[in-house]
Amino acid sequence: MLANKILSAYLMILEKFYGKKFKIDNHYLIGVRNESFKSYFKVEIDPAFVNIKAIGNPPKLGEEEINYILEDVTNLDRWRQTIPSDSFEFEGFVTISATNVTHQETLSQLKYDLLERTSIISMDKFLELQQKLRTLLQLPEIKLGLAAFSGEWKMMFNYGNKIGMSFIMSEKIKASCKNIKDSIYADAFRGKTSHYY
Repeated sequence: MLANKILSAYLMILEKFYGKKFKIDNHYLIGVRNESFKSYFKVEIDPAFVNIKAIGNPPKLGEEEINYILEDVTNLDRWRQTIPSDSFEFEGFVTISATNVTHQETLSQLKYDLLERTSIISMDKFLELQQKLRTLLQLPEIKLGLAAFSGEWKMMFNYGNKIGMSFIMSEKIKASCKNIKDSIYADAFRGKTSHYY
């Protein structure tokens, strides 16, 4: 976050004193953890009330030096070599706004994680999925479980694989489903060859 602030300051100098405008996305994503969930906020900084003054004569830059900086715009060493920061002074204030983007960010992370095979094979990864699901639904006590099986749905209880806290393959459910063929579980599985619940 500090590096982005420094870069934003240099870009403001570049625009005001050298007439070169280079737009970057001026927001940051921060995570805040409490007892149950991790929340995410998009923080935006508006420097509209900031004024920049040159201390003495600002260094002269030609097109070659400017292009050198912009070829690798996030390289702060290039900026420091070309435009010494002590040549300028900032005064005024910035406004900061924070927008809660927990739902969007958590959903995005879940989609990404589920593309990884290890997310349901590794117990550590599986527990991470469970925590993200708790955050997404804002239910701190919810438990995630999957039942994986391949082939006929009726073979699930005998050959399925329980992952996490899957209720559907628990002994209690097995005992209560004497007629699995006519149960709601059969309706859920019917007509498919590979399932996760």
